[in-house]
Amino acid sequence: MEQRLEWIAAVFAEEERVRVDSFKRLTAHYCKSIGARYLIRGLRNASDFDYEKTISQINQIVGDGIETLFLIAQPSFSHVSSTIVREIIKGGADTTAFLPSEVKIRDLDFDRFELG
Repeated sequence: MEQRLEWIAAVFAEEERVRVDSFKRLTAHYCKSIGARYLIRGLRNASDFDYEKTISQINQIVGDGIETLFLIAQPSFSHVSSTIVREIIKGGADTTAFLPSEVKIRDLDFDRFELG
């Protein structure tokens, strides 16, 4: 988890409005705790929409009206999933086409990083 947080912080280092954090409970509970009223979710395909639509409806109830905004992935990224990227990492292949430049897999300590 710490490695992922470091990567995300590096990606958004120049963005003052972004805060990197982690939580253990429901996303809706976390949003309430920080006063967030909106979630932004990315969609690659219809399967993502079906899943995310259900989650957004539950979040509205559990999160006292939290709204979800959906962004459609660019076609060039619609086939990329975290599962596929993890498999590429495990296989030792080049991940530069799938990850932000701030994410340095070559520096990864595979003994402490959990891919699952």
